Amino acid sequence: KAASVAEISDFIDSLPMRYDTLVGERGITLSGGQRQRIAIARAVLRRPAILILDDATSSIDPDTEERIFKNLKETLKDSIILMVSLRDSALSFADKVLILDGGDMKEAEV
Repeated sequence: KAASVAEISDFIDSLPMRYDTLVGERGITLSGGQRQRIAIARAVLRRPAILILDDATSSIDPDTEERIFKNLKETLKDSIILMVSLRDSALSFADKVLILDGGDMKEAEV
């Protein structure tokens, strides 16, 4: 389920040994987006009360990012998700947006 939330299950299923495939130290054989999606899946497995995502989808295409955010919001609906992102697309998944401007925090409701 966690792999599906992170939109990485199809990739894992394509690996020779699926979840038992060695991907090298620190995932050296994986792309940046694949590493990020695996990290998100690992976080989902823990069912955290608070999940902090710091530019966690920067190497993921916008369509996949959108599906991941929708999946996270549904799967971790009882969790607090704090998301730091440079992409405006992440704003549509937020209940509240805090904007930093010159070191000052500003709030804008979504």
